[in-house]
Amino acid sequence: MRDRKTGESIVPAFGRFVMSRRGLLSADDPAAVEHLAGLTRMITESPALLERERRILDRYTASLADVIGEETDTAKDAVLPWVVANALMGVHRALIDFTRARILAGARNPGLAREVRARAKRALAALEHGIDM
Repeated sequence: MRDRKTGESIVPAFGRFVMSRRGLLSADDPAAVEHLAGLTRMITESPALLERERRILDRYTASLADVIGEETDTAKDAVLPWVVANALMGVHRALIDFTRARILAGARNPGLAREVRARAKRALAALEHGIDM
């Protein structure tokens, strides 16, 4: 799908968001890195926090579908913006899960950030160029 205004494909635009360096995952400070590990343990051990996160990501998915529909001039009841939004947010959710698993296994920056970025690039390329595993 392409943005009707810019002609840009939706996947690379989303990719820039997902792969931008921000937050504690981009931190080099050892204290911040360990703070991220502590937060990761707290979230993964809390069903309530995981459920809250799921609801937030569901809202983001709905919002993304709305934006995609608007930017591609697609009918309000069209299925394709929902499919694309769910695929893109699926990448985001998978990266969150991957990152958490690696943190809990002891991975830290800078290697962790490189691993996450490499996974993101592969997943987004699969969406951009057709899923061929």
